[in-house]
Amino acid sequence: LDVAKVLRQLHNPDVSIVKKAPRRLHIRWYHATTQQLQSTLKACSAPTKAVNLVPEVVNACQVCRYWKKPPPSSKLSVTISLKFNEDVQFDLLFYNSLLEPTKDARPIIHLINTCLRWSATQDCQGKTERLSLEGISTTWICIHGPMKVLTLDQESSMRGKGVDDWAIANGITLHYKAPRQKAWLVERHNEILRQSLHRVETQIQKESLVCSFKQVLAI
Repeated sequence: LDVAKVLRQLHNPDVSIVKKAPRRLHIRWYHATTQQLQSTLKACSAPTKAVNLVPEVVNACQVCRYWKKPPPSSKLSVTISLKFNEDVQFDLLFYNSLLEPTKDARPIIHLINTCLRWSATQDCQGKTERLSLEGISTTWICIHGPMKVLTLDQESSMRGKGVDDWAIANGITLHYKAPRQKAWLVERHNEILRQSLHRVETQIQKESLVCSFKQVLAI
């Protein structure tokens, strides 16, 4: 990305040329949202006319329009977490990769801290108790230490005796949601992750780039 060229385009008197800069930045910054793009342009003292063109540019993006869906319904929650690693939510996100398609959707381990909304992911090779516990240990516990509470839904791979023994050994309290209830925060971020993966993979295909799914997941 030629930053100097982008800055010149932002200050160009021709509106058609000014539009090219936010469009290029939107794509290069992994299809940034309107708010993210406007905040960045304001921080670098971009002209007001360029900042005001961002919603039009983002709404015109074919990749973003393709994966856009109605927002979820609002739900009231009174759970408050004041410390990092005090409460971590876990879920398996099943995703069909556009770059490396498989017969069945691949499970992705998704963990998120309810205090700071810090998340971690790992491409899992299967939906088993051993792989789930290994994924949580390597993705989170080896880096941040054991969480105080692990909140999760009725995931079949996390209901065995081995999971109870693993939790006791690590000093973790398992908080299972009631049947047909979900861990709301990780569920919402599952959709954010899915949309991000779809957009980045679609852009990679559009530009005929060579990239593995694990590289995309690590972005």
